[in-house]
Amino acid sequence: MERPDVYRYHAIFSYEEDGIHVVFPDLPGCVTFGADEEEAVYMAKEALSLHIYGMEIDGEEIPTPSTLKSLTESEKLQANETFFPVEVFMLPFRKKQNKRLVRKTFSIPC
Repeated sequence: MERPDVYRYHAIFSYEEDGIHVVFPDLPGCVTFGADEEEAVYMAKEALSLHIYGMEIDGEEIPTPSTLKSLTESEKLQANETFFPVEVFMLPFRKKQNKRLVRKTFSIPC
């Protein structure tokens, strides 16, 4: 089965005193944090890429993203929370992950 190269999910940005907490309602366990909005967006993209990549490697089914309308109806946001769309391009991310240096130790018999 061919994997899509672009994924779009909505995150919930929770503005707290210590920064912005980010969760993805469609992807339990995909959470991150940023000190400000710029960092929160960067970290959200990184977390989403890593989470999806891990699911792909593990052969897990990647859930279909919920629509903003369905999320708005199902998620009761607090005054300090907002939805934020996050889009990731997986092709360059996969290539980067596949090129990571792996150290292997081995012995050559004399």
